[in-house]
Amino acid sequence: MLTVIGGSWNRPRFSRWSGSLTLLAILVISIFPLGELLLRPLEAPFTPRDGPNQVDGIVVLGGFEDPRSTEFWGQPQVNQAAERLTTAAALALQHPEARLIESGGSGHLRDAVAGRLDLPNIAVDIFTSLGISPARISWEDRSRWSCPRFTGHSGGCVLSCNELAGRAHLQP
Repeated sequence: MLTVIGGSWNRPRFSRWSGSLTLLAILVISIFPLGELLLRPLEAPFTPRDGPNQVDGIVVLGGFEDPRSTEFWGQPQVNQAAERLTTAAALALQHPEARLIESGGSGHLRDAVAGRLDLPNIAVDIFTSLGISPARISWEDRSRWSCPRFTGHSGGCVLSCNELAGRAHLQP
């Protein structure tokens, strides 16, 4: 902006100086991981906690699948939310008695408008490739919002939205 103002005021030296400074700032921001350095102090108070000793079930929310890439490449593809899947797989391997419940479906409106891709469940494919028995895995693949799918189930680890909301305020 300063470069444009300097040019309109017929100040070429000021325009070159501000343009060079802007270019330098863009290069520094794009080359060095400044975003990571700025986020560290914000994330530091939230250290990972140890999980419970007994786990009855693990609920994995979808959104990590990339159905269009999976269809194109013919093998499971995930996006930047894949930590949901890897963390659930690690927990499932640590707790072999726990059931896995995956609530999938695409949250992208374009997939709903363009038509659903008829693909096998990506999460099930990945879980079974990691050695988790398919008998332990339950899934649904038509949700855009997961809570209504699980409302009404009783017992185990699956709670209704109201139960989850009530407990969320009580947990430390």
